[in-house]
Amino acid sequence: MKQIYILILGIMLILPLRAQDAAYRMDRDAPAVIARFSLITPKLVVEFAPVDHFTFTTGLWINPSFWRPNQFGDNEFHPRPTLNPRITMEPRYFINLETRTRNGNRTDYYSGWYVGLPFAMEFPDQKYSMGLLMGFQCAFGENWYWNVGIGPGCSYKEASFRMRPVFDVGFGWILN
Repeated sequence: MKQIYILILGIMLILPLRAQDAAYRMDRDAPAVIARFSLITPKLVVEFAPVDHFTFTTGLWINPSFWRPNQFGDNEFHPRPTLNPRITMEPRYFINLETRTRNGNRTDYYSGWYVGLPFAMEFPDQKYSMGLLMGFQCAFGENWYWNVGIGPGCSYKEASFRMRPVFDVGFGWILN
């Protein structure tokens, strides 16, 4: 298992080297830093591109949880959710920008297919999660966007690891 994580991390660190290829350039009219607000889960996301094809995303959001542990350590459903602040960081590598440009599709505001490596910290539970994410992000209209991503991952809480999927769903406004 440890070798798989080392392999994934190695791929995520090597892929951005291709991003410096001068054959393709992302849209230079887009702002250097893009801020978004998601309506599906109240989330503020900031994304910037240090090199072409590669972006770094960080976000702050409120994670609603309907499950709470009882005195035996089992999770029970409660109709009133607890709201836990969560901080996320994710490097993303965009894989089809040249094809989207050739086909006349948008690539501004980092629109396209991507592979991401999300890391999240949730408070006050001290829960950590990370995984490998395949997703699609697209801008539409003047100030709107949507984003969907899913992949395998794991979480760590109270000295125990659990394998669980990671996902990212967003729909909202581009603030700049």
